[in-house]
Amino acid sequence: MRYTYSFVMILILLQVSCKTTTTTTTTTTPTAAKEDPPLYIEYMQLGKTKLYASMPHRIKVHTISGSTGHLKVEVIGSGKVLAIDTAQGIYSIQNALKGTAMEVVATDTASGKKAFVTYLIADAPAPKAYLGVYKGGNRGPIRDIDAYTFRAQNAILLTYDGVMPMRCNATQFEVIRVDGEGKKTTVTNKTGTGKFSDKVQEFTALAKSGDIFIFKSIQTDCSNEYIQDLVYVLK
Repeated sequence: MRYTYSFVMILILLQVSCKTTTTTTTTTTPTAAKEDPPLYIEYMQLGKTKLYASMPHRIKVHTISGSTGHLKVEVIGSGKVLAIDTAQGIYSIQNALKGTAMEVVATDTASGKKAFVTYLIADAPAPKAYLGVYKGGNRGPIRDIDAYTFRAQNAILLTYDGVMPMRCNATQFEVIRVDGEGKKTTVTNKTGTGKFSDKVQEFTALAKSGDIFIFKSIQTDCSNEYIQDLVYVLK
């Protein structure tokens, strides 16, 4: 029995000494935080890379330090850039030619780093015209109108459905009156602001129920696109 017990103990010790312990180590690589580039250009108004030739557009140049007074901003191509607030990195792009491409280059004169943005220059879309009161009054299109209300209006005003960084004026247009007997008379307004000239104001003061007034050939410095005519049949 003694020899049997000793033999069993020897077997147990051999089994324990033959066991191997394996340790697995997992290395986790930390995810790098996303950072803004050290210098970049942001278009402030419509958030796109297409600019309109007849409009001023603002851009903002950002630096990683937040300091923008040492920046140099220039334009390659048509147009020019004007500093609006160098402490905030705000600049205005103007006088670009439609159908061209403009590259805006911002240089950090301290670090030598550069940022580039290319914009396509297009003609502005046509604004919508409506009859109204110059610098006040009605701010939307008049559909049905009586002669009394019509005579109180004194301008053709232009507007865009969306936000546009400019004010558009109807620089020139024709006013046609067709009276109840079918007689057609035309006068031209060239005030440059859309406000009726004295001659046109006297002309529209003749408006009577049953007359038809047409405002056509409306022009503006904002766009070369066709602007829809306005037609009013007076009640």
